[in-house]
Amino acid sequence: MISLQIQTVRGISWSGVSQVVSQGLQFLVKILLARLLFPEDFGLLGMALVFTMFIETVNDIGLSAAIIQKKGITEKHLSTAFWVGLMLGGGLFALAVLASPFIAGFFGEPLLRSIVVVLSLSFIFGSFGIVHRTMLMKRIDFRKIAITEIWTAGIAGIVSLVLAILGYGVWSLVLGSVMASLGSSALLWVLCPWRPSRILDRESFLDLFGYGKNAMGSQILGYIDTNIDYLLIAKFLDATSLGLYTLAFQMAVFPFRRISRIIGRVTFPAFSAIQDDNEQIRLGYLKTVSYTSLMTFPMLAGLAVVAPVFIPVVIGENWVPMVLPLQILSVYGILKSVEANANPVLMGKGRPDLYVRYEILSVFVISLAIYLGMTFGITGVAAAITLAFCGLFFVIQTIANRLIGLKYAAIVRAVLPAAIGSGVMVAAVWLFLSVSGWYMSGSASLVSSIVLGVMVYIAVIMVVDSRSVEEIKSVVRHIVGASAGPNRIRAPK
Repeated sequence: MISLQIQTVRGISWSGVSQVVSQGLQFLVKILLARLLFPEDFGLLGMALVFTMFIETVNDIGLSAAIIQKKGITEKHLSTAFWVGLMLGGGLFALAVLASPFIAGFFGEPLLRSIVVVLSLSFIFGSFGIVHRTMLMKRIDFRKIAITEIWTAGIAGIVSLVLAILGYGVWSLVLGSVMASLGSSALLWVLCPWRPSRILDRESFLDLFGYGKNAMGSQILGYIDTNIDYLLIAKFLDATSLGLYTLAFQMAVFPFRRISRIIGRVTFPAFSAIQDDNEQIRLGYLKTVSYTSLMTFPMLAGLAVVAPVFIPVVIGENWVPMVLPLQILSVYGILKSVEANANPVLMGKGRPDLYVRYEILSVFVISLAIYLGMTFGITGVAAAITLAFCGLFFVIQTIANRLIGLKYAAIVRAVLPAAIGSGVMVAAVWLFLSVSGWYMSGSASLVSSIVLGVMVYIAVIMVVDSRSVEEIKSVVRHIVGASAGPNRIRAPK
């Protein structure tokens, strides 16, 4: 019997491989597409995604989270969740088709009608793989999930790039997204041998939905909270502004979303397994905060300081107006990388209702901030969101702290090495960029500044937090160990 600690380390290892490779591919593809397409194309896709991704948040009405969190899951639970998810996928597709004319009219973009219909095919394709992915997550078998995500990212990226080169514009983004959903479900069926039975049990559904409704509420409110800016910019500014803001925001949240997801989607089932042991949860939580900050703080701080060179050199002159919003949103990303670790604690403790209440407050505060900041364009929106989140951060952190008996001093100690290292790195890179422009090209200056930043950060961390460096090395070594013995997945009896 593999211990929970070993399973968790292997899960984090494979989740890390998946996120580094698949999300690295997606990031590279996005940069290449930004050079091939225009901000308006990204803006049109962003308008459609505001609605289609909102609808997708209810695609399994929280049943996946319930399967992971609850003990004693049976075949009845799994099969019922599968068939309910499939029916929901079809129903949501029909809803999106009916709503598409109104969405196009709301934004004043006739092309959105067709875009929404095609994007909504993902509801049907994605529903086939929801339970399979959930089973793999519950057993912390992220090797197979990693295989799925890497292949999916590769296939979707190739489709998008080929279509963009052929001149299909926004449709290269749309069809790439649909292919990702189709490919993911197909691979999950190949890698996970479980097949649904012809069971649709009312009691099993109610058992799952009792927990799932709060998880679903948290997902819906969380989506509104993180996408209300897209909606308001799309409505009151224009497609170009939305395209610029979308890419800036996605780049600013890319590090924390990828790294927090590596750890967070493993810690949720792990915390669920030890939900009655607050001491172990505290230790695990502080480790996740420490590891997350060591990786996200320097990436976001570095992105902010090199943005004036990075954007024109790598993405192109058309995207220069996003530099200042990107720098501001990098601060938001740093705070969010710490805050994101609180949700697995609340979910693992069986208290998604607390996160729902927080999200209700967050939606109100963020919406008001965006409304006030919009007068100053996308830069004003970025600043307003960042300032508002500074206050919200302490709200959710206080909730999590009280739930597991944690003090703020422990969190400060966990992130202090990353903060010190990032601060020294930013100072060194800023000084270098201040003088390198006199005698170096933009490309040479960018590459040199990145190399300098990495070297300075590593040197500082090895001095101020050598213990964490050794622990991270140990985790990395487990990646090889994880590949040696894949877990077999069986359906519960």
